[in-house]
Amino acid sequence: MRWDSATNGDRGLECFHVSSGLRVNFHKSKVFGIGTSNHETSQWANILGCVVGALPFTYLVVPIGANMNLKRNWLPVINKFRSKLSKWKSKTLSFGGRLTLVKSVLRNLPTFYLSLFKAPIGVIETLEKIRRRFLWGDNGGLGIGSIRALNIALMAKWWWRLKTEPVSLWCRTITGIHLLQNKPTEYLSKKNITGVWNNIATTKKDINSFGLSFDSVCRKIINSGNKTQFWNDVWHGTGTLKSEFPLLYVMEKKKSCTVAERITNNGPLWQWKSTPVDYGTCLELDRLNRSIAKFRIKSGSDKWTCPLDKEGRYTVASLRMKIDNIHINNSVQCKVNWSRTIPLKVICFIWRAALGRIPSAIALQHSGIHIESTLCGSCIGEQECVDHILVKCPYAYKVREQIFLWCGIDLCTAHSVGDLLKSAATWGRCPIKRECFMAICYGMIWALWKHRNNRLFQKVFYAPSIVVENVKAMSLYSVNSFYCN
Repeated sequence: MRWDSATNGDRGLECFHVSSGLRVNFHKSKVFGIGTSNHETSQWANILGCVVGALPFTYLVVPIGANMNLKRNWLPVINKFRSKLSKWKSKTLSFGGRLTLVKSVLRNLPTFYLSLFKAPIGVIETLEKIRRRFLWGDNGGLGIGSIRALNIALMAKWWWRLKTEPVSLWCRTITGIHLLQNKPTEYLSKKNITGVWNNIATTKKDINSFGLSFDSVCRKIINSGNKTQFWNDVWHGTGTLKSEFPLLYVMEKKKSCTVAERITNNGPLWQWKSTPVDYGTCLELDRLNRSIAKFRIKSGSDKWTCPLDKEGRYTVASLRMKIDNIHINNSVQCKVNWSRTIPLKVICFIWRAALGRIPSAIALQHSGIHIESTLCGSCIGEQECVDHILVKCPYAYKVREQIFLWCGIDLCTAHSVGDLLKSAATWGRCPIKRECFMAICYGMIWALWKHRNNRLFQKVFYAPSIVVENVKAMSLYSVNSFYCN
């Protein structure tokens, strides 16, 4: 930058002020020198009337020029987590309130950071620890989705935007810098160019560690085939054709050819370096011809779709849920339905029951609390654990039998709360009927727990038929309130 350029820039900004009435406040502006000495940067600042800035700095909450692989650069997020999820708030809020605040803090505070930078493992562990202690009061499991999955899903969203918004300015900039023209769709960055985008591109490794691929997030729908590479892109089957037919790929004359250049409605158009004659190559050619025989070129440009979403549009929630389901394959969070037809207080209790974290006699004894007897007060035959109170006890079985009879459903075999929730979540084909049936099952579990507390603390015992009537009334009220409003 020359001195006259700095002066001309100052004059240009003054002309902009005269013509538009908008003035640049140079007292709040800073000049940053890249590849220059401090003396030169200071001279430019004096000409413009600014102050000299230094890297790293913060712009719109996002750190610029900082090494985000270091935990100390994530301290603003960690400190905000600690201030929002403090111990005194945990003691004054109900469990449902704590759960709502935990989800709200995660949705709002770290979004800018997690959508641009890959969080180090130490940072994720610290944030998860803060959430666990706030929600449970100890180091118990969360079951509400991992921060790592959210981080990966937020960063992968930029892949989708790069492919679906090719004419936008930022996409053209990234494409030009990393030379993405005429490259395979999975090629996202040049490895020798460091920066935020390279960091986003390396998220592919994290997704691959969960058994997923780029094709699981972004997949092309072929129409004309003019924007899809025949050999290098995933468009037919589950992998690229060059990996499935390596001998033919070696003989291909134009390895970056498009689908439109090789397939027509009249048949394939091959361009080989030499005519395939050996047995292995001819065998691959025969398999390839049979594989694409039924494929037809259509009108219109090729489009992108996301296999994770029914509508074909990428959402952060869809990928995050997919990763969490893989990471915690047998987690009860997949069995608990967070439906608006069911009161939050009831859902929170069901969730805690599925995790085995409600104060049964066995749980209280394991916590060091003296209990005179750990036997079930209804049947006096089994230890009072969570699954026994809500599922295995003969009293709970009679209530469940009458409820299922009222619903006109065959009684299912359940040995735990998780089994009962899973059978309710997979029952029937109609989503609305399934939603209603799940609301009834959740109400039944809630009513059994309330009856247990009434019997234990108020010395009141109700017949199973009374509990069934309470479940009917509560379920009908919840369902009617939701669907009628």
